[in-house]
Amino acid sequence: MNRKGFTLVELMVVIVIIGILAAVALPQMMGATDRARASEVPTMLRTIQNAQNAYYAATGEYGDWDAIGVEDPSKDSDFFDYELTLSGDDDDDDDGYDNYKAEAKATMTMGDITSGDVVASVNNDNERKSHDDFHTLAPNWRNATGNSDDDD
Repeated sequence: MNRKGFTLVELMVVIVIIGILAAVALPQMMGATDRARASEVPTMLRTIQNAQNAYYAATGEYGDWDAIGVEDPSKDSDFFDYELTLSGDDDDDDDGYDNYKAEAKATMTMGDITSGDVVASVNNDNERKSHDDFHTLAPNWRNATGNSDDDD
């Protein structure tokens, strides 16, 4: 008798191999998803920083979202809330501020970063800070202090 097909043992071996491959590939894929989500933060904070620098060059003060011409990126982000904090209004004209700080807060868990954590920030002195675990997700965002123009 000529039987065609696979034995139960052969099918079990294939299923075990597929299970091992899935167990190895799934964590790698989840890490890639988190890195892709986190890549939004450096781009948005640099955009805010560049807009603030341009506004400061034109007016001598820092401005809010409307003044700098940047729409609050929190409206379009599913993963982060962005906050722009202004301070130090030395004059009484209410048209600008002497300092700013832009922050990105996670709205979901990514690796060791939990929802609500400040993942990265930048201010008018070009001080960049980030969550201890953020550099693994966005290696192009380094903590920096001072007036460096180094953006790599």
